[in-house]
Amino acid sequence: MHGWVVSSCGRPLHIIGEAQEASPNVLVVPLAGQGGRGMVLVEYERKPGSVTLPRPMTDLLTGKRHKG
Repeated sequence: MHGWVVSSCGRPLHIIGEAQEASPNVLVVPLAGQGGRGMVLVEYERKPGSVTLPRPMTDLLTGKRHKG
């Protein structure tokens, strides 16, 4: 998937950029700039969610490296 948006019944947008797949309760917003590229992930229903990363990425809040 290379960038699609789904919106229904007033629910938040579910945007997929580089991510291959994400739970329907996870908002994925791709970002790119001079500092690099990545994604902002937000789980908005207070329940477990998941995202398939396209490559290894670092959580900027914790510094933890995640496999892609």
